[in-house]
Amino acid sequence: MKKFLSLTVIVTLVILHTAFPQNKIKTSEAENYIGKIEIVEGFANQVYHARGGTCFIDMDGDYLNNVFAAVIFKSDLKKFKDIDEYEGKEVEVKGTIKEYGGKPEIVLRSVKQIKIIDNGEKLNEK
Repeated sequence: MKKFLSLTVIVTLVILHTAFPQNKIKTSEAENYIGKIEIVEGFANQVYHARGGTCFIDMDGDYLNNVFAAVIFKSDLKKFKDIDEYEGKEVEVKGTIKEYGGKPEIVLRSVKQIKIIDNGEKLNEK
């Protein structure tokens, strides 16, 4: 019984370690983590509302030259009080990194997946 309990604890720790992000990565590194759950941090240059209702938070560059994007589909947008508050701020987003159109992105389905890490307006240094 003691062996079984020890094995169960070890397996649970391994699963938790691989299921949840451990370290923050920069937007420029995100392409190396496709398919993995990570915390990505960067500068939210632009919050763009597309005609169809999807919202894009373009990070470390604007729509045409961003390095990374956080995407919120119309069906989930109501969960986010004021999505435009993220523009011009350092933010971190958490979730599975996917590739779309040759660029990495995370789809946000909950407000718990995004956090402002610097409230002060600052210029993007890129």
